[in-house]
Amino acid sequence: GASRGGFGGDRGPVTMHKAVCTECSKDCEVPFKPTGDKPVLCQNCFSSKKASESKDSGSYNKSSDYSSTGSSSYSSPSSSNYSNQNSNTTNQSSANNNNQNLETTNAINSLKAQISDINFKLDKLTRMMEKIQQITTDNSSFKAKEIVAFDEIKISESDGAEASEINDVEVKEKKVKKVTAKKTIAVKKVATAKKTVKKVK
Repeated sequence: GASRGGFGGDRGPVTMHKAVCTECSKDCEVPFKPTGDKPVLCQNCFSSKKASESKDSGSYNKSSDYSSTGSSSYSSPSSSNYSNQNSNTTNQSSANNNNQNLETTNAINSLKAQISDINFKLDKLTRMMEKIQQITTDNSSFKAKEIVAFDEIKISESDGAEASEINDVEVKEKKVKKVTAKKTIAVKKVATAKKTVKKVK
């Protein structure tokens, strides 16, 4: 085969071997001896395949210039970019945690305020109930005293009526005795008068 440059750029004399392109089936020359166990590409198909791989990967420039320049267009991200991303992620996470802690603290303070207000109202209701109970007790005691006093008055009036009735009976008995005595005296006088009349006859 002829010796000429190709595929790898200007690398000095290269021995070329005749072959048939696996893709387009055209005759071509390649800088290696075909063995049949690997596909053989002509220069055009080789360049097209490299260009297609470059588009698919989006990371490396695998055009035909790669072999001539011996360099890659891929640039790795710098460590500072990773550091900034990690720092931003950490700051965002810290901010989220702070917001959650603040919301939790506000919720707890709100619950404490509500509980305090409820306790105050319960204490107020308890004092009101105690006052009502005391007033009810005092009223009950006062009514009980009124009832006792009223009963005493009724008893006193009853005793006075009974005494008055007793006095009336005694007076009537005295009058009956007086009348009876007068009748007895009158009967005696009549009997004496009758005796006197008989003696005169």
